[in-house]
Amino acid sequence: RYGTVTGVQTCALPIFRFFLNSNTFSKEEQVLLSFIRREPTRKVLGLLLEKPSLTNVDLSRELDIAESTISKYIKELSSKDIIMKEPLPGGRFAYSIRKEYTERVAMALESLKCAA
Repeated sequence: RYGTVTGVQTCALPIFRFFLNSNTFSKEEQVLLSFIRREPTRKVLGLLLEKPSLTNVDLSRELDIAESTISKYIKELSSKDIIMKEPLPGGRFAYSIRKEYTERVAMALESLKCAA
């Protein structure tokens, strides 16, 4: 019923934390959820879900976040293969959520709306 049990020593009294459902999610889902929990990457994923094939500049303008910061988020999401980049004329790239993640991202974002 319970997932991981972790013992922590605090002021000579052990504290045990039980993490429910820790084995429920695959590693990929856990990584995706870690991005969804963070507001900036959640915003990037939400916008890419609504409007696929946006450039770094587009994302920066729409979210009012510096291009360098968007680049950092794009790099993080790309490194985990959650998003892909498509070459555009002029050496620019457009970013989209990979098809295998589209539904998972939509479900995760929807579940956050319900929880709020």
